[in-house]
Amino acid sequence: MGRDGTPTGFGCLLPLAVVVGLWSTEQAVGMGAALALIILATFLYWLDDLLGLSAKTRIVLASLAGVVLGLISIAEGWASPWHLAAIALSAGALCVVSANIINFYDGADLNLALVIANFGVLLAVFSSAWDGPVPIVGVALVAFAVGFGMVNRRPHSLYLGDGGSFAFAAVVTWLFVLFVGGREIPVEAVVALALPAFDVFFVLLIRLWFKHDLLSRNYLHLYQRLHIIYGGRRYLYPQPINIILVLGCAGLIGSSTGVSRVVAVLLASVIVTPILYLIVRRYAVESEYFFGDGTTQ
Repeated sequence: MGRDGTPTGFGCLLPLAVVVGLWSTEQAVGMGAALALIILATFLYWLDDLLGLSAKTRIVLASLAGVVLGLISIAEGWASPWHLAAIALSAGALCVVSANIINFYDGADLNLALVIANFGVLLAVFSSAWDGPVPIVGVALVAFAVGFGMVNRRPHSLYLGDGGSFAFAAVVTWLFVLFVGGREIPVEAVVALALPAFDVFFVLLIRLWFKHDLLSRNYLHLYQRLHIIYGGRRYLYPQPINIILVLGCAGLIGSSTGVSRVVAVLLASVIVTPILYLIVRRYAVESEYFFGDGTTQ
């Protein structure tokens, strides 16, 4: 159960959805070790939903899982020992950071279900090979998000949980390692995480500025403020709007400058996401919450 008595931990089924999708379509060749590691680490992380692991334990577990994913997912002989070490350490850091970003978005409000669905859709739609494993992973994520969202849309119904947040982060980390290793992973999928990542970063700055206990619960995130003010589902609108604007901007950057698709998408994310976020936070959220915790004007 979550802190408010809401059932949690449903997200531990996420890697199973990915595995079932890959195995049923015979696309899991050469991926068994990585998938097994994700399932095992997710189970261990699930203990946090049951027993409440310490923050240090969660960080160590996520970082070790990312490092090992980096080591086992790069093709043998592809990288020098130094490159392999850099990839493994980057994967460890990414797993920790993304698990925390995702966990901040976990609530009984469809918010995280939409993040996962958006990521899955972008992963599938922009995949270069429809007969490969990448679109299968995308479809599996969408299927999971739909099933999760059907329950999660009702207040106090179900949380993804710390284990589920880690599971999704582990999948993202795994795809990152495959991308670095030369696999065709569409960079457009990262756009689904751009707004949540910037929101977590911005709220972190607020909490550091006002000297909050970073382990305590807060209601400063953009989706939380929008939900409190307007109700309904309007707090979900910034996510798809940001994706559309970033992809449109990436297309313009790519066509006008000739830079690679990766550079165009990342550059567009860095430019568009903060602008949209700050505009929405400035004009749709209470002024005392623009860069504040509601205690000052």
